[in-house]
Amino acid sequence: MSRLTIVNVGYRSTNYWVISAGTSRLLVDLGWPGTLGRMQASLSRMDVPLKELRYGLATHYHIDHAGLAQELKLLGVPLLVLDVQTAAIPRMKTWTKPQDQYVDITLHDNVTIACAASRRLLA
Repeated sequence: MSRLTIVNVGYRSTNYWVISAGTSRLLVDLGWPGTLGRMQASLSRMDVPLKELRYGLATHYHIDHAGLAQELKLLGVPLLVLDVQTAAIPRMKTWTKPQDQYVDITLHDNVTIACAASRRLLA
């Protein structure tokens, strides 16, 4: 079994984590909207290439934890969504203002898994 490493790539008073096992990496929580450059800089500072992120996973769908989800998807990071979270995604817009630069998260291209199956997938 690969050794598990966890690094904090957070900014703006919010923690974001990259969990790695060997070359498989998971980004847990996805950043504020409009801050893609800061996220990329944080990943780079911790020597985590964006292309190595296997998935992005939001612990919950608030603007500070899932605001960059769609932008990261457009850069090739698949969004892993628990089935119990899907209804929260369209509501993200209600917490944003135009100046937030939030990009709506599309629903059709996410990797959706049953909450009960998440432990098996993420272990």
